[in-house]
Amino acid sequence: MVEFSPEVLLLLTAIGAVAVLAFLGTLANLVRNATAVHDLSVAAAALRINYDRQMAESRDEEVIEVDEAPPVEAVELPPVPGS
Repeated sequence: MVEFSPEVLLLLTAIGAVAVLAFLGTLANLVRNATAVHDLSVAAAALRINYDRQMAESRDEEVIEVDEAPPVEAVELPPVPGS
């Protein structure tokens, strides 16, 4: 087996530590950017909903909230052949 001097081992250890820190930094940036994109898409959806609601109110249309939607009546399905 090849034996390295202490200086070379210290240098290799430093290079490995820098590589690991660079990888972790890149990973942290990836997570931060993905979180920012998600937050922006949530904010855009909220703005779109508010804009649609304001436009409907300005036209004097009835605004139906999701929780206020009328109940859907049950539909009977035809029997499955062969059962």
